[in-house]
Amino acid sequence: MRALAEAAPRFIPSQHDAKFVTAVVMSSVLIAISVFTLARAFSTRGFLDFWAEWNFSGYEDTRSDATRAKAWPEFEALINEMKTLPPGRAIWEGGGSLDNYGTPLALELLPYFTKGRIQSVEGLYFESAATTPYHFRGVSPISGPSNASNPVRGLDYRHIEDFSLGVRWMQVMGENYYLAYSDAALAAAAADERLTLLATTKDTDGQEPKGWSIYRVSGSRLVEGLSAEPVVTEASSGKQSDCFDREPVEGVRSPKLEAWECMSVGWFNDPSALDRPLVVDGPKSWVREADPVVARLLERKALPKVEVTKLKRTDHSISFHVSRVGVPVIIRESYYPNWRASGADGPYRTTPNFMVVIPTSKDVTLSYARSGPEWIGFLLTLLGIVGVVLLSRRWPVLEEPDLMEVYGERYGEIETSVSAPEMFDPFLHGGEEVDDVLALVAALRTAGYSSEASLLSRSRRGPRADAGVALAAALERILRIEGLDPEIRARSEALASIFDGG
Repeated sequence: MRALAEAAPRFIPSQHDAKFVTAVVMSSVLIAISVFTLARAFSTRGFLDFWAEWNFSGYEDTRSDATRAKAWPEFEALINEMKTLPPGRAIWEGGGSLDNYGTPLALELLPYFTKGRIQSVEGLYFESAATTPYHFRGVSPISGPSNASNPVRGLDYRHIEDFSLGVRWMQVMGENYYLAYSDAALAAAAADERLTLLATTKDTDGQEPKGWSIYRVSGSRLVEGLSAEPVVTEASSGKQSDCFDREPVEGVRSPKLEAWECMSVGWFNDPSALDRPLVVDGPKSWVREADPVVARLLERKALPKVEVTKLKRTDHSISFHVSRVGVPVIIRESYYPNWRASGADGPYRTTPNFMVVIPTSKDVTLSYARSGPEWIGFLLTLLGIVGVVLLSRRWPVLEEPDLMEVYGERYGEIETSVSAPEMFDPFLHGGEEVDDVLALVAALRTAGYSSEASLLSRSRRGPRADAGVALAAALERILRIEGLDPEIRARSEALASIFDGG
């Protein structure tokens, strides 16, 4: 024991003690951080209690104990009226007062509440569509004072004084229903012959919006033949003032607009240009003019009238029948390269962000298909899954070593001998010997004897409770190493004398 004490370091904590201390320290730090964070959040919560209760109590919550009652009866009456209308798109006057229904975006759920019968122009993912700027430009002149949100930067917004242009924009965007509630919007709607009042709903809570008026927008169609042939032009980026054909405001920064948006917002802002769209690609027979501003002013080439019937729209396709082929038809659905046309040439992207096709057959179908990058992504995903499966099948399964093979005949003799002396097992009896073994393992690893260190560390996990047997065999193997470091040899001999019964 004296030799062992001199050879081994004095203050080496056991692996178990080290893990325990680490766990205690980390747990204490985590608890302290959590308590501080929660206390800080609670002390600065402000309106968050009300906000969470308001948002998560649902549209139908008419209680006023925790927050304030929502105007569900009024909202429900509007939903029920919309359910009775033929399918179509709805656009509405905005404003903060719509928050009385639960959120200013409540009407975006019209497709949900009407089971897809009424489509909402504005919705959850509207920011992903290049059509978004024209929607919000269209909302601004049909909303009463301070009711338009105007959230998209880089645009020139109109006001209620341009209500007539707002109705024209509804036709351009293919919007079938207009919902209004403010006095200014209702007065303007009543004076416009293109709007037909269909229904009204009553106010139930004495707050804005005090009931709704629902109008049908005449001359608004999802698919229709063009009256004038499109002009092929070139799109280029530019400053906001240049894109809107106006002088820049001194001292005000003019944001830069991307190529398509710059070309399209100028066209959208010109009421006289709206009946003839601009494109950046098309048949060779179409007129070409590089400057979009000049392209809007060119003489129009009239097209023969074409009737569109048998219109059918699904989540992934649009199909229709035309009375004649060869006449361009506009589809007021957001353009994306994934669209494919059957029975027509195109689609060609057209202002503001729709599609034009030239029917080659009287029955035309547009389908939203997978693009090349999507198929590549699916293929790579599939290859990744296959690779993981193959790796899991080929990965070696680590098993406990056969101590007979590792330590040789000595272990077998001790294991099977009836008269074998009882070995001293420090892992059963406790004491400093446990630390001495772990210190020897560390010394072996430092000296480069990784294999022997691993065998010594694993030896106490043998099939016998008497781990000293396996340790003795491991130490015997270590002592057979030629040129063994003297300090390691001294430690090994000291431990071997203990496990041999010393």
